[in-house]
Formats: sequence, structure tokens, C-alpha cells
Amino acid sequence: MHLESSQVTLFEGNTFVPGNSSNVVNLLNKRVNINSINLAGGGVDVIFQRLTGETVQSGTVTMALVASTTRTKTVTIYGTGLFQTN
Repeated sequence: MHLESSQVTLFEGNTFVPGNSSNVVNLLNKRVNINSINLAGGGVDVIFQRLTGETVQSGTVTMALVASTTRTKTVTIYGTGLFQTN
């Protein structure tokens, strides 16, 4: 999963390749942006293991309303591959 401020791209393999025909781009609603990405090891990609779904890129992703950046939701990504929002 590759994270950008206005979209999330699902990709196959261990490395994000922009423009790859197998990428699945999911645009965020225009009223929302990702304004903070804090993943273990840095970066903006989360790689899930094929059979277990586990990841070493655990951390948080915070989204905010464009019109009011103080209104946020944080998605926590656990090492098990599970997500939780607050």
C-alpha cells in the first residue's frame, strides 16, 4: 500500500512502481487529505506479507479535513496487519 496526501495505491510485490498497470489507485474524497504518515522505518509504503498479512511498517496515518485541519482521524496499522481508527 503506497500512501500519498490525496490517494492510497494498492500494489503487488515489495516495491511500489508508479504507473504499473496492476496498481489500484484509490482517490480520497476531495474534502480529506492524509496529513501525517508515521511508519516504522519511515517511508510511505506498507508491505503486507502474502500469507500472514503481517507488516514491519506498523505505525499511524492521520487524515484531516481540508477545510478544518484540526478535525482528524488516525488510522493505526499494527504489525499483525490489522487496522484501527480512533
